[in-house]
Amino acid sequence: MNSHLVVAVVGVELPEAGGAHNAETLMLGQIRKSLNDHEIIIIEPRKTYARPYEDSRRLVGFLRSLYLLWKSNPVTWSLSRRFTWIPPSKFERDLLRKQVDLVFFVGLYDRAIELKRIPFVATIWDLGHRDLPVMPEMSGNREFELREWSIKNIAIKATAIVVDSEVTKAKLKTYYGIEDSIIHSLPFAPHLAEEFIQSERESFALYPAHYWSHKNHIVLFEAIAQLLSENKKPRQLKLTGQDRGNLKYLIEKTNELGISSYVEFLGFIPKSELHTLYQRAAIVVMPSLLGPTNLPPLESLLRGCPVAVTPSARANLGEWPGVIEVNGDDIPAWSKLLDITSNFPHVGVPTVQTHLSEIEASNVVKLKTFFMSFKLLKNTHA
Repeated sequence: MNSHLVVAVVGVELPEAGGAHNAETLMLGQIRKSLNDHEIIIIEPRKTYARPYEDSRRLVGFLRSLYLLWKSNPVTWSLSRRFTWIPPSKFERDLLRKQVDLVFFVGLYDRAIELKRIPFVATIWDLGHRDLPVMPEMSGNREFELREWSIKNIAIKATAIVVDSEVTKAKLKTYYGIEDSIIHSLPFAPHLAEEFIQSERESFALYPAHYWSHKNHIVLFEAIAQLLSENKKPRQLKLTGQDRGNLKYLIEKTNELGISSYVEFLGFIPKSELHTLYQRAAIVVMPSLLGPTNLPPLESLLRGCPVAVTPSARANLGEWPGVIEVNGDDIPAWSKLLDITSNFPHVGVPTVQTHLSEIEASNVVKLKTFFMSFKLLKNTHA
């Protein structure tokens, strides 16, 4: 009986991918801890986050529509996926040559659908296209249809599915009829790479998020404008992240509201610089309309910085100290937080560290249990 597993892990995204990079890096770390007696092969995804130039967006949308129609055609699906005489793709042939037993996709990658002979684990971090289909990033360029097609076809074939929370697990079961037993909730559990040293905090507020519509930067701008209209002094608001199609509008909005001197667009910054900002900020504000989880609140709390989040994005925060819940459209409430005279609750860093260590340990146990079960099934056949 062969007790040795060869697992190919597809990921991790480049740092510029933001949350995807951080989430996939955490997952890779936990896979390594749970497979310390087996072989792991890391395969970089063929994915790019470069945005097309403005004059090519229509062409990109048209090509994506053609791709979707081709993929969705039942005849195409039958010919390319179901007939046993069609050989595996080059991607799978390379894996077979390396004698890979299982492929673990640490993000939602369409390449999973190419696999005919090798079983795989899928990872689905969110179902944002179902939660907020009205947003342009969820509806433009056939994004909704492409996500829906990918999730349906990947989830129905996956040996197991990893999700970020029980909330996403329940949605997968409801929307796609996936069996409870194959969905595994592995909450985010970041940790400090260095010993936490409390430093003196400044007065600014920090929002680390790419410039998407669903990140809801606008409510913070409106909150600052409201403070100025009441002759109150706002905090400086520092924004980090890459443009995802909404930056120009956001800059115009700050000028329109007369708040440009209170808002700093820092762009994408290295992780080390972001961690420094966490340790210096008075508060991290996260008015994102999508969840159910986000990594920045956890990274913030680990560094002693309180965080304000919306109800839809706090599924992984519980009742931890230093967490403030604010509705995404509650301008007066965000205004109060951005008032420079406001005080915030103390963050118990040791408590947060203990919680996250327990979550990580639980995740590793769940992964070990899954891999053990998979190994038993593998050994029942040649």
